Amino acid sequence: MTREPEPREWFAERLNELLRLARPQRLEDVAHAAAQRITRQARAAGQVPKRLPDKRRVSAWRTGKNVPTDPAVLTAVISVLIDAARRRNVSPGTATEGLLDTGAWERWRTAAAQAPVSPEPPVLHVPIPPRRTLMAKADLLLQLGVHRAVETGPERLPAPLGSALPVYVPRDHDGTKLWDALDPEHPVNRLVVLVGMSTTGKTRSAAEMARRRLGDWQLFAPADAGALLRWIEGNPRPRTVLWLDELRDFLAGGNGPSVAAALRRLLASEHKVLAIGTLWPEDWQTHAGNNAEPHQGSSAVRELLGRAVRVDVPPQFSAMEWDRASEQGTLAFAVESCSTTRKLTQFLAATPHLLRRYADADPYSKALLTAAMDARRLGYRALLTSRFLKHASVGYLDERSRVSPPRDWYARALRYATAEVKGAVAPLTPLRTSPGVGPADGFQLADSLEEHARSARSQVIVPVEVWDALVTAAEDPDDLESLGMAAQDRGYYRYMHLFCRPAADHGRDVALYLVMRNLEEQGRSEEAIALRIAAAEAGDTKQMEHLARHWEWEGRMDKAKEVWRRAAEEGDAAAQDGLAGVLARDGDVTPAEKWWRMAAESGHAQAMRHLAESLETRGLSRDAEHWWRRAIDAGDWWAAHRLTRLLTESGRAGEAVEVWRPRAALNDTEAIVELARALEAAGDPYAAAPWWQRAIDAGSTKAVFGLQYLLFRHGNTEDAYGIVARAIAAGDTKVIEQLCKRNGGDITLIRGVESGLRRACSAGSWAARDVLSEFLFADGRTDEAVALWLPGAEAGDFASMRCLIRLMWLSKNHRQVERWEYRMVEAGDGSAMASRAQTLWEAGRLQEAERWERRSLETGYTVNPPVNLEYLLRKTGRAAEADRLHAYGIEPGGRTADPW
Repeated sequence: MTREPEPREWFAERLNELLRLARPQRLEDVAHAAAQRITRQARAAGQVPKRLPDKRRVSAWRTGKNVPTDPAVLTAVISVLIDAARRRNVSPGTATEGLLDTGAWERWRTAAAQAPVSPEPPVLHVPIPPRRTLMAKADLLLQLGVHRAVETGPERLPAPLGSALPVYVPRDHDGTKLWDALDPEHPVNRLVVLVGMSTTGKTRSAAEMARRRLGDWQLFAPADAGALLRWIEGNPRPRTVLWLDELRDFLAGGNGPSVAAALRRLLASEHKVLAIGTLWPEDWQTHAGNNAEPHQGSSAVRELLGRAVRVDVPPQFSAMEWDRASEQGTLAFAVESCSTTRKLTQFLAATPHLLRRYADADPYSKALLTAAMDARRLGYRALLTSRFLKHASVGYLDERSRVSPPRDWYARALRYATAEVKGAVAPLTPLRTSPGVGPADGFQLADSLEEHARSARSQVIVPVEVWDALVTAAEDPDDLESLGMAAQDRGYYRYMHLFCRPAADHGRDVALYLVMRNLEEQGRSEEAIALRIAAAEAGDTKQMEHLARHWEWEGRMDKAKEVWRRAAEEGDAAAQDGLAGVLARDGDVTPAEKWWRMAAESGHAQAMRHLAESLETRGLSRDAEHWWRRAIDAGDWWAAHRLTRLLTESGRAGEAVEVWRPRAALNDTEAIVELARALEAAGDPYAAAPWWQRAIDAGSTKAVFGLQYLLFRHGNTEDAYGIVARAIAAGDTKVIEQLCKRNGGDITLIRGVESGLRRACSAGSWAARDVLSEFLFADGRTDEAVALWLPGAEAGDFASMRCLIRLMWLSKNHRQVERWEYRMVEAGDGSAMASRAQTLWEAGRLQEAERWERRSLETGYTVNPPVNLEYLLRKTGRAAEADRLHAYGIEPGGRTADPW
């Protein structure tokens, strides 16, 4: 007997039927059109709409997860769909009875709302077209970076796509943000970046969704930055997926600025291209955050990632994802094995097994693997050669293991490190890049071990043997620059010179800057500037720019103009812009604008901006407006803000709105947010509200608070609080982070959505845990707050320990504070060592304080390495040693370096 569908199921089935008949392009378009209807009705009544539909809400209706609670919202959505269906000539006779009747929908809604909720979890509904040839084979997925799966139990996991991959479990983000981001009909080229830790399923998720969404597109996966630049300079085929797994390898180092600029040009071109990349969270923060490295191209990388579509991939499966995985019989053993952590992808990629293999290794094998892990976290990206591993491993052997080791200790250790774990992956994978067949040229470290090194060993002191081996092994300029920066952070100035000097010879800006700065600290200023002059005189226009800025800094404007002019006359647009800036500061506005105009005509967006600013200052608003618009067309995001301000101050707020509307119409989330703001500034909050909601549907945290403030200003307090409350209840970590930053968390609000916060914590959200911890402590539930951090602290996670120490301190539990601080110190945490040194200093135990300060410096945790130690030396009357420390740093082991 066929089971009668429950009211909720009936409602969801009918909604899906209507969606199939109406055929809207996206749910967010339906929600946006419905929101406009509600807004028009509210405006006619002289009110601000209390509740607007959004894509997430409509998606929950169609899966049966929720049913509408507001009849007006349902009526607006259904009316939009009915109108669309009728435009497609759908008649009542071709659909379920009542499907095109809003009255019937209200009856179905009432029945579904009154029905008991089914205990069965909702199923992810993702429309999957027929499988295409592109990305359909497991071998190709592996080549794209998907991790091979483990062997579990007596037999290998069955895999429909091939012997190396298990069945794919759809993730929550697949059917929402990632599905929309990979829309093949989207009119704007874009970069989609999946952000998550190692082996969390980023690459598999991207590949599976690309296979479904873009199955008939071409695929190009460049091997390195050079291959990518050559491909972009060629004539890329239309409808191409540009695959950039491990995006950091393309954006890091000297090629990063060029790659970022080339990608921005490609995405702004007429070529139909969709770029897909993956990044670890800390790499995203390094390249996209405000702490990006201070080389000239960082802004280009930040701007590229700032316009990218970011899709976060959590480390743990959500409850819904876990239910879907549990339904797969072939994954039963894996699901059972990691049921407490829900880290299924890591288990399938052998991450727990690799970590266990590392932990269980004999002293020699562990030393070899540790050397490889530390080399990676210091910034060495090249293949790990056998020579390097053998020499560096010695630094990790204890006193006993160094005495009369087995003759074949290295060969045994290498066999252990290169043996596959569970048939999936080895800690070290031998690779050969030379032509022909033969022995391995080097070894590649498993991603999960590199991630473990970055977290568990982030501040462990690296032995001198590793530094010496890296000096011999490192050849790539980008690697040399990264290693030099790591040495600088630890006060190892001699090693910094050994790495950065050759990197600077290959045009690496940061390396040259570090060398020059240290030479100046040694009193060798003339030698420092000679390095810059030599590079500039060799015809390097970038170094000419740096040299000109150096003379500006020194106040030697004649020399600065001379260098700027030389580069400008050679046609370098950046130099023309720089020369104009110097002339303008000297009051020579007319020649300055001439050079700015020359650079602007060649397409230099920054020169367009500077020219517009100069014209606006002189009251030439119309001319300034022309160049602001040119700068916008050239991709200068800030120019749109300046033009908006100019138009608004000129009483043309309506025109300011139109600055953002074209990009907003193309679903550019930031443009949608700015359009909503412009509409509010133009005095039309009714029109702004649907755009705020549309930005919320696209995942904008700014829009959540923007709409909240709009509702607050118009007296709708209940819905204003509800917007943020729903976001937190849904586990929106970005909203949680902003809430914490803005007001420390509204305790009344958080109490109402505590369960949502706990769900976000279970999904691995650090921000949710931080907010919930603060709330529990303020609510007098200190034990529960401690329980949030204790497991991570017991497992040796430094960040969890710091949060736990703060709670203990606030609770005035000084004994536990001392206990955990001591544990952090013993585990090698640099900040804890520095704190310990400060405590000893205040207690008058200066020798002990100095010892801990030196150890803290060697961990590399601090931004300005030797300052504290230098201060301590001066306070103890050792000024000469302090001067030597300032100029020459320290050596591995902590002693102050001698002049070299």
